[in-house]
Amino acid sequence: MQRFLLPVLATLLATSMGAQAQQIGEYTGLTDDGSTVTIDVAQDPGNSNLEVTLVAFGLSLPCSKSGETLHDIGIGINNGADIIGGKFSFNTANFFDIDLVTSMTFKGTTTVKGKVGANLAAFNPALTHDKLTKNVQVCVSPVQNFTATFTGAPKLAIAPGKAVIGNTIRSAN
Repeated sequence: MQRFLLPVLATLLATSMGAQAQQIGEYTGLTDDGSTVTIDVAQDPGNSNLEVTLVAFGLSLPCSKSGETLHDIGIGINNGADIIGGKFSFNTANFFDIDLVTSMTFKGTTTVKGKVGANLAAFNPALTHDKLTKNVQVCVSPVQNFTATFTGAPKLAIAPGKAVIGNTIRSAN
C-alpha cells in the first residue's frame, strides 16, 4: 500500500505545483515598439489568489495638436486585482485624464504576453506653457503587443490608487 500511495502523492503534488501560471515578483519586457513594460505580482491578502499590483509602460504618446510627446504611465493597482486562470485585464476607470487599457496572459511561471493602449488628456501645449491655458488635446499610444519575463523581486513602487505620468504622481478620482 505504501509503495502505491507514495508515487500517487508525488504525482498529485507535482501536478498541483505545475498548474501555477505565474509567480510572485516582477516581470519586465518590451512592447512591439520597444517601450518598457513592468508588471508586479503579489499574494492577494484577501484570498489565495495572486494579483497584479502594478503596471508600468514606457509608452510614447504623441499629442494631436502641439506635436509634443508625453512618456511613461505607471499605475499602482488597488487590492483585489486577481489573476484568474492565468489571465488579467485592467483599465484606468478611476482616472479622468488617463485612459490605459491592458490585458495579459501568464504563460508558465516566467512569461506574460498581452496588449496595451493608452490615451492622455493634456493641455495644449502640454509641457511648455507658462500661462493658464484652456486648450486641451489628446496624446495617444496605439494598442500594441508586449512580452515580459520574470526578473525577481519588485524594484518599482507606486502606491495603490496612484498613477505616475513621466515624473508626476496623480491620485484616482
